[in-house]
Amino acid sequence: MGRFAGFIAMEAASASRDVNICLVPEFTFDINGPKGLLEYVLKRLKIKKHIVIVAAEGAGNLNIAKSFKTKLRGCYER
Repeated sequence: MGRFAGFIAMEAASASRDVNICLVPEFTFDINGPKGLLEYVLKRLKIKKHIVIVAAEGAGNLNIAKSFKTKLRGCYER
């Protein structure tokens, strides 16, 4: 398993009928922007008043890496 294997989260999300978003490290996504994650979340909350998000470990690592410098140990620093 680990940070680059989101199959457990994806299987759990597909087994549940309540999950609206499943974030896994195998697929990149934009957080901001007109087609970003936050825009979808806000739109969903306005319409349905709730949202269920499953996030696997390591999902969004590329988004974090853009705003932080990564050390060799895997720790982040600004």
